[in-house]
Order: sequence, then structure tokens, then C-alpha cells
Amino acid sequence: MRKGLILVALMLWCVPAVFAAIVTNTNQSALFFRFPSRNASIDLDAVYYNPAGLVKLQDGFHVAVHSQTIFKEKTVDSSFFLLNDPTYMGKTTVPVFPNFYAIYKKGALALSFGFGPIAGGGSADYAEGLPSFEYDISMIPVLLSSYGLLTTKYSANINFKGHSVYYGFQVNASYAFSDIISAAAGVRYIYAVNTYEGKIENIQINPTFPALGWTGQMRSAPAAFNTLYTATGNTTFLYYAAATSDMAVDAKQVGSGYTPILGLHFPPRRTSSSASGMNSKRNSN
Repeated sequence: MRKGLILVALMLWCVPAVFAAIVTNTNQSALFFRFPSRNASIDLDAVYYNPAGLVKLQDGFHVAVHSQTIFKEKTVDSSFFLLNDPTYMGKTTVPVFPNFYAIYKKGALALSFGFGPIAGGGSADYAEGLPSFEYDISMIPVLLSSYGLLTTKYSANINFKGHSVYYGFQVNASYAFSDIISAAAGVRYIYAVNTYEGKIENIQINPTFPALGWTGQMRSAPAAFNTLYTATGNTTFLYYAAATSDMAVDAKQVGSGYTPILGLHFPPRRTSSSASGMNSKRNSN
């Protein structure tokens, strides 16, 4: 009993530690949409969810190919009070989300291979960017007003598109020690590819500065800061001129890693007393 409690405690401690490392996709099977709790699966998708349960399959070769098409809107809300609009709408597009499983089962032994995007798997397109891109821009009116140049508005063309996918390749060996207990060991190779594209362009502000003939019309922020530097000699305005110039990002990240997989399948059995109790209940009804 004591050993059992220690094992449960270790499992409960390990689960959050594992999921803290990477946000995994749980929809690793088309069957997920019919029955999302797949952790005790003894179907072909057990290659991913429960490798030790594969020994329950019939002897022979088994192959499964699944694909999902996913479209989703993601909304990001910010509480930063200086933003023109605190809501940013993004669209996630996943035209193909594939899963492939192959199993060979013979007697008490099962060998399996699985492939699928265990994280990411699609693209997110934010046509107006994200709040973090706009925070500094939204503070320009406050900054200029602190210099005595009344400024109340800003605008900018911002967009961002990111694509992320973590390809998972998994092999397992499963063995049934008895009818009620089986175990599995395996390894998963992960190859990650992340790409980012975005830009911040045409930042404009509406400062009022009668000495320069500025009466609150929208004008280019870099040009305005360069003009202020020329008029005042304050080199700080040169910094802001550079910071508000058009900028773009086009980046790609790749990485890889391995993770071990251990599994145990131990289905609970209904006792004869509970079974007879259920039959008595049925008879009484």
C-alpha cells in the first residue's frame, strides 16, 4: 500500500513538470474529437497516448492515417490604456494536421512507430499585430506632450504572421507480462521549425508646435523627430527618429531533441462481488 501511494505521488509530481516544458497538442488522433480522453486508448492511436496498451490489439500489422483541418480565431485583449484598440484578432490556419501510426503485434510483443505534430502545426496571422508591438508607439503622444508639444493621436501599419510546428517521430516496444499488466518503453525525436514575419511601418503622430507651423495634423513620426532635432539640437530626438522608422522581421528558428517514453497499462478488473451486485440491481429493476 505504501509503495502504491509513493508511486501515485511521483506520477502527480512528474505530470506538471513534463507539461511545463512544452505545450503539446492533445488531438493526436481523429478519434480525439469523438472521445477527448484518449490516455487509456487500446486503439491504434495508443502509439502516442498509451503505448503499453498496444498489446491488446490482434496479432498482425496495423496502420492508421488521420488528417484534420483546423481553422480558429484567436483574440488577444490588452489592458494597456494608451492603445487605440486593445483587441487584436488573429486567425489560425491548419489545412493539414496529419497523424500516422504503424504497429506490428505478435503474441505478447508489440512494436510501433508514430508521427505527428506534437506542438504547433499551423500559422497565426495577426493583421494588426500584437499589443507588445504597439506599446512603445502608443506612448509617443505622452512623451511629446511632456516636452510641451501637445500630441493626442498616433497611427501605424502593423502586422505579424508566425508559423510553428514541432514534428514528433516516435518508436515504442510494448510487452504484456500478463493479461492485466503490460509495459512500454520508447523514444520520441522532435524537430521544431518556427518562422516569423512582421512589420511596423508608417508611424504617424499629430504634434502641435506653432514655431514649426504644426497645428495638430498627422505627420510622419521619424520626419517629425528629425525636424525637432534640427530645431532644438536635442539628440534624444535622433534616437526617437530611428526608433520610429520602418522595421521588419523575417526570421526562422530550428531545433531538435529527444525524450524518453515509459508506459504502464494496468486495467482495473471488476470484482465478482461488484458484478453480482450489479446483476442483482438489474434483476430488481
